[in-house]
Amino acid sequence: MRTRRHPGHAVAPALLLAWAPMATADEPLPIAETERVFMPEFEFGAMVFSRADVGVGFVARTSIEYRAATLSRPFARLTYDTTSASFRQPGTAALPPLRGTLVSHDILLGGGHRFGSDRVQGVVGVQGGLHLYALPRIVSGESLAVSAVSAVTRAGAAVRSSLGLEVYVTEKSAVTVEGLGQRLWGEAWEGSDGWAAGALVGFTVAL
Repeated sequence: MRTRRHPGHAVAPALLLAWAPMATADEPLPIAETERVFMPEFEFGAMVFSRADVGVGFVARTSIEYRAATLSRPFARLTYDTTSASFRQPGTAALPPLRGTLVSHDILLGGGHRFGSDRVQGVVGVQGGLHLYALPRIVSGESLAVSAVSAVTRAGAAVRSSLGLEVYVTEKSAVTVEGLGQRLWGEAWEGSDGWAAGALVGFTVAL
């Protein structure tokens, strides 16, 4: 004898199939490793130094950053800076006045933390590393006129702390503003406490 199938038996599997995609819709999708890497980051700004004979410098910076998450949470950052500032040293009875340019390069590695909303993020960080700099110096002078000037590159060290703000244009790109303070060690900074401070603006995007 043929049994009659209850309509509910067909409806139940259909409901399960319809509910399955809904059950996973709210679960976060896994983050690809490339989405954790933000590069390139370009920033430009100005820097002042503790030495009175060094003027305000122009800074160009690029960096690569790896984030534990695409927005908040810890991050690691590798930074390369180039700074160019005017250098002016008054003359003495034995030496003529000297004018030139201080050029420095900072290669810094460190990390920090982000906090805030999806649209606006605050950023704090600490980095340390190599500080390369070249100051002009007189090789020979005659009758208060410089006959030769040389800039010898020397190596020192730097530790930087920074505080920044990021405004996200999209989920993976942002406009950045950052203030920083930097402690410098090297022959050029002896007797001047060796510090620098600056402000930069820029743009960053995920790979």
